[in-house]
Amino acid sequence: MLARLPRSARGWILAGVTIAVGATAGIGTTVAINDDEHRAAPGHTDVPASSTPSTRPYGPPAGGQGRPGPPPGASDLAPPPLPCLRPDPVGTKVTGRPATVDDGFRPPTGWTWYDGAGYRLAVPIGWLRVQEGQVACFRDPGSRRTLSVEPLTGGGGALERLQAEERAQLGFGALPGYDKIKLAASDGDGAQWECRWDTPFGGREHGLRLIPGRDLSGYILSWSSADEDWDDATDELAVVRQSFRGRSTELTSPT
Repeated sequence: MLARLPRSARGWILAGVTIAVGATAGIGTTVAINDDEHRAAPGHTDVPASSTPSTRPYGPPAGGQGRPGPPPGASDLAPPPLPCLRPDPVGTKVTGRPATVDDGFRPPTGWTWYDGAGYRLAVPIGWLRVQEGQVACFRDPGSRRTLSVEPLTGGGGALERLQAEERAQLGFGALPGYDKIKLAASDGDGAQWECRWDTPFGGREHGLRLIPGRDLSGYILSWSSADEDWDDATDELAVVRQSFRGRSTELTSPT
């Protein structure tokens, strides 16, 4: 377990799940829902500024647009291993009416649909949203639970991508105290990587990187929480995974 970092370092790297966000709290999204009980209205859509990911995972390592650099005296700190991690929750509160039915699935009470670029998924009302480059980030304001979705480009299978990411993050030194739980193919052409690591604050983080495969093989979904909160967060993770879908589905009201 890592020693507690100097106070100056705490404002940069989170003990949490998916990369430091350089976006301000003014960037966010409001999800609009149609009153029709069987057809969800198109909501806000994020259009990526570029289809090419950065060389270093999840944005420039220092001071570039999309993430802050390390604080003075902490230049040797590696960036978080997952997107959207930061010490304090920031962003615009997710609002919306109760979620409607999409392809036979209706998220539970307290959730609403979020429409991204080519996908949609359910997110809890009241969570905070920011944009980290091409990555849509959602954070529970009352815990370290973090959800993100990012687009993928280029070739390579899902498992090979996650294996390469594991090697890269270990090479960056971003996974101290690394404990690999699972790194395997799933759902046909998909793959998932689940692990734990020590955070700069002395706690353990538990994270999941998921490439769903099939029509969602162009995205990585990430979920993380404090390790001691992981089991309590599994119901929310299940809703996220069940709701994640492409936006090409045609919705038809029952006759």
